[in-house]
Amino acid sequence: MSERIKNLIIFLVLGLVIAAIVIAVNWKLEQPVAQRLCDGTFVASVLLLGMGGLKYVRNQGFFDVASYGISYTIHTVIPSMGPMQDEDLFSYKERKKEGRKPARDMILAGCAYLVLSGILFVIYQLTI
Repeated sequence: MSERIKNLIIFLVLGLVIAAIVIAVNWKLEQPVAQRLCDGTFVASVLLLGMGGLKYVRNQGFFDVASYGISYTIHTVIPSMGPMQDEDLFSYKERKKEGRKPARDMILAGCAYLVLSGILFVIYQLTI
């Protein structure tokens, strides 16, 4: 099994756990089962898509300037931490870019839960 499939399964299971928690928290409310399932899958999709979106933005280097600036400031103010690596912002961004994993698996899992939430919403609306 490829690494991509493993990651997708992990994020789908994470979404299932999130949905189960939301359903369990709302269990005492007087709601139809379809509404509970819709709420759980929607919360799972929002969390997975939100985390995946932030991971995608991070992979594009959006937060690298702030990270470099904070690291540089800390090493300047607290010299006991040792000297900062001898690199400029461009080489810092390139070094960070090498170890990052893509966000597509998390985003795909979030989209799957969003589609499932939409289907459950239609079912809920038809049963009212």
